[in-house]
Amino acid sequence: MKKIFTLFAVWISAVSLWGQQATLKGKLISAEDQSGVPFANIAVVGTSTGATTDMEGRYEIKLNPGTYTLKISSLGFATKEEKVTLAAGETKSLNITMSKGAVDLAMFTKTEGKYEKRVEELTVSLDIIRPNIIENKNATSADQALQQTPGLVIVDSEPQLRGGSGYSFGAGSRVMVLVDDLPLLSGDAGRPSWSFIPVENIEQIEVVKGAASVLYGSGALAGVINIRSAFPSNTPKTKVTFFGGVYNIRKANRWHSAPDMPFNTGLSFLHSRKLGKNKEFDLVVGGNLFKEKGFIGPSRADTVGALDRTNSGEFENRARMNFNFRHRVHKVEGLAWGLNGNMMYSQSAGTFIWDGASADSVYRSQAGTTTRTLQTVFHLDPYVTYQHKNGTNHSLRLRYFYLDNNNSNNQGNSSQVFFGEYQTRIVVPKVKDFFITPGIMANYTIGKAQLFAGQPPIPVNPYDSVRTDKIGTDAINAAFYVQLEKKFFKRLTVSGGFRLEYFRIGKYDRYTLVDQDGLAPDLALDTNFVETKPITPVFRLGVNYKAAEETYIRASFGQGYRFPTIAERFVKTTVGPAQVYPNPVLAPERSYNVELGIKQGVKIGQFMGYVDLAGFYQRFNNTIEFTFAQWGMATDPLFGLGFRSINIGRSQVWGVDFSIMGQGKFTKDLTMNVLIGYTYTNPKVLDPEKPYAYLVNEFGDTTNTLTNKSTSDTINNPKGDLLKYRFEHLVRADVEFIYKKLMIGASLRYNSMMRNIDNAFYQFESLKVVNGVGRSRNPKGDFVIDFRIGYEVHKGHRVNFIVNNVLNRVYALRPLSPEAPRYFALQYNVQF
Repeated sequence: MKKIFTLFAVWISAVSLWGQQATLKGKLISAEDQSGVPFANIAVVGTSTGATTDMEGRYEIKLNPGTYTLKISSLGFATKEEKVTLAAGETKSLNITMSKGAVDLAMFTKTEGKYEKRVEELTVSLDIIRPNIIENKNATSADQALQQTPGLVIVDSEPQLRGGSGYSFGAGSRVMVLVDDLPLLSGDAGRPSWSFIPVENIEQIEVVKGAASVLYGSGALAGVINIRSAFPSNTPKTKVTFFGGVYNIRKANRWHSAPDMPFNTGLSFLHSRKLGKNKEFDLVVGGNLFKEKGFIGPSRADTVGALDRTNSGEFENRARMNFNFRHRVHKVEGLAWGLNGNMMYSQSAGTFIWDGASADSVYRSQAGTTTRTLQTVFHLDPYVTYQHKNGTNHSLRLRYFYLDNNNSNNQGNSSQVFFGEYQTRIVVPKVKDFFITPGIMANYTIGKAQLFAGQPPIPVNPYDSVRTDKIGTDAINAAFYVQLEKKFFKRLTVSGGFRLEYFRIGKYDRYTLVDQDGLAPDLALDTNFVETKPITPVFRLGVNYKAAEETYIRASFGQGYRFPTIAERFVKTTVGPAQVYPNPVLAPERSYNVELGIKQGVKIGQFMGYVDLAGFYQRFNNTIEFTFAQWGMATDPLFGLGFRSINIGRSQVWGVDFSIMGQGKFTKDLTMNVLIGYTYTNPKVLDPEKPYAYLVNEFGDTTNTLTNKSTSDTINNPKGDLLKYRFEHLVRADVEFIYKKLMIGASLRYNSMMRNIDNAFYQFESLKVVNGVGRSRNPKGDFVIDFRIGYEVHKGHRVNFIVNNVLNRVYALRPLSPEAPRYFALQYNVQF
């Protein structure tokens, strides 16, 4: 009996010890500067357990006793494997050193799910633009940095992803633009300001394709562009870039004398370091100075020395400065707070359409279509984050965003945005690999503009007058969202979520009735318009299945929506001879997106990368299109002809997206970076002959019925069923070789012809097309090739020579607006 009792006690003790989990904790350290490696992924091979390091590189994992292999990966570091043996109840400390520079498949993003994860595990399509392309191509604004993104084209500063949007005169972007997870679209127009984004301190750019409204709300109808800033390492870094370039317009198209070539020049700087006794403070300071005499010259109506410069050519002068500050509180592990800021002042002039009546007018502005702008813009972003050692984190981010455009021709506008978002990621302790990400956000916008259309009251006494004192608008947007994610069987990841959105928009007009006889006091008159939308729910569901080693199949369904912007609802302005008319009754548009894709990791010799193929379908209801018609009265300028945002009904876009991204390190000294993509889209209006608007005259009589077909270019689109201002075929390619100190790279972009535009645009363009410029003269589309070469002349000193549009193609993306001719630039970088 004693032996049986002893064996039973030993068995009980063994079971008890086995039931006691071990704890593995430590820190990931960069071999380069001994700093912590934040947000790295630690996977326990053969299990579904893992961890993500915090801001200082710390981690903690609970495991049953045994021997395990850890697989550690992080952006910019070589993937590393580490074996560890744990005893029951043991707490083991293990610091792991990570080396940079090796070729690896690992790429990480936090845009798709608002926390760091590997790109191959995503349930949606996503492309990443690395900083080497941005710097080596001498991108002076973020839209130039995005030119090589597969499936993306930027037309007149408006991002178009997979044909999800067309031309809208800069109002109402369907792609949400973020900087460090905070929206950067203007509050009144929903327009990105690309030159305001600090390109000198970009860690990477992440582009999510397809509806993303569950996490990012209105504005993410077609996708998200998230620019992520880099934080300092233990080694201080200072980087300064000088550049100068000239535009080489073809001789036949020149509007200037040979020596007086259009040019730009500028410099950018960045200083990044950690401060404090324990390196607990992060500080980044950067800025940019830029001056350009644009390639679009003055119209023939311009008079040198005249006070009215509405016919002058394009130019831009700007100064920008930004900072990022973060304090990691050592007394409270995982707690950090910080303040980010950015401010810019600029002077510029932009034109709407070219003159184009003769060869030397292609790069001249049409008389009266130039707008000069003095812009002041800044934002301040305080935030607090906390990451618990079990992986749960909390984030509170606030933003104040101010924008003032002092435009010529009494067309100024300003807006203020107050934004706040609280979000947490909960690691469910009793359920393996189950995460819940809830959040709430609120956004309040105040808009003021000379452009807002008012309707002053008509005085009873015809001798009295009405003075407009103020026309302002505001908008409130609030939301609650939840996303859930669970991994099953170590291979299948399922994520889903929903969002509830509230929206209210208001317009407030103040007038004064002035008594001309002076017999009565002036009387204040106010008119208010307020519209509240019911709470809008949207849903998403996605799956990702690891079918084989480095083979991932994904499928997703997501709903999207977009509330009209203040500008689309209320702005009335003049563009040359034409008008832009407001639409106070413009309805929100909704969509859903379905996608099936596969991502395959490849290794051919020393080349490693991903091949991605996806098919997608997006369906829109109440589609908003910017349409040209006679919206005004015959007594208005140009007989009331102009543009207006209008709901045209149902539409759809389906297509295929293919991309290759990777890197090859063939020898110790030879490296190749590759990014190639092709996108086909078929953008269709489902009811092209269904009336969506009825035009009436001043007597209330219907004068015209509008359909998509009646307003379309039916020469190139006979059925009138194509959505306007879209490209069916897009090709993007960038290849770069680095051999020791030498860098050589080339880029290619191909855009097929826009098969459908407004018929009025087509008729006007037909009168302006010369020398192979325009859609009708380039029916096969346009391709552009860029080239760059650089050499490190001394440690930390590099000289780059860039040639954009090598073949000097004369082409346009948006009708009647030429793109840049050949451009030569010399860039000098110094880093210490």
